[in-house]
Amino acid sequence: MKSVRTGKGRKGASKKAVGRKDSDEPDSPMDEVDDDIAEEMPALRSVVKVFTTHSDPDFTLPWQKQPQYRSNGTGFVISGREPEEMFVLTNAHCVEHFTQVQLKRRGDDAKFTAKVLAIGWECDLALLEVEDKAFYEGDIEAVPFSKKLPRLEDPVMCAGYPVGGETMSVTSGVVSRVEVTEYTQCKTELLGIQIDAAINSGNSGGPALNQAGECVWG
Repeated sequence: MKSVRTGKGRKGASKKAVGRKDSDEPDSPMDEVDDDIAEEMPALRSVVKVFTTHSDPDFTLPWQKQPQYRSNGTGFVISGREPEEMFVLTNAHCVEHFTQVQLKRRGDDAKFTAKVLAIGWECDLALLEVEDKAFYEGDIEAVPFSKKLPRLEDPVMCAGYPVGGETMSVTSGVVSRVEVTEYTQCKTELLGIQIDAAINSGNSGGPALNQAGECVWG
């Protein structure tokens, strides 16, 4: 969830889990690279791809909607108030005017239907829930939040699924600005953090992680 407010792209059409990768199938070299990166930063295993089908309202004909289109973005798993309770956090504009939202884990071909629990337009955040517990099985865990604001020139790592590929993209940079800024969705002035890491369409909703694997801002 970066300060760049882009991130609508494509989405798969299956309603539930569509089948996982065969465990007997040999891993590709890129899978090995992904595993090496995730081994160094376990929080990356909890970064997921968000597939959304949108249908914008027609304000001139409010009784009907515009044709549907698809987009993709990024989200990451966070913990809830109860033990073992987990949700997925993404950007509000990634699920704007949604008709269906699905999530896909790193290295898994299955897509899981997600429910949008809450949308905060002012802060451009959305909270998602997957009812199928199989989504949270394996090595996925909640990404912790940093309790301190980052300082200028602190190193950060951004993870997401930008357009142009199917595997996770990881870019690094430093914090270059921390100040109150105007958010695009509702013109609300809130705290914003600017970094110099490369961010592209589809990265929206992904976390910016510090060296401890904590989310400093999304």
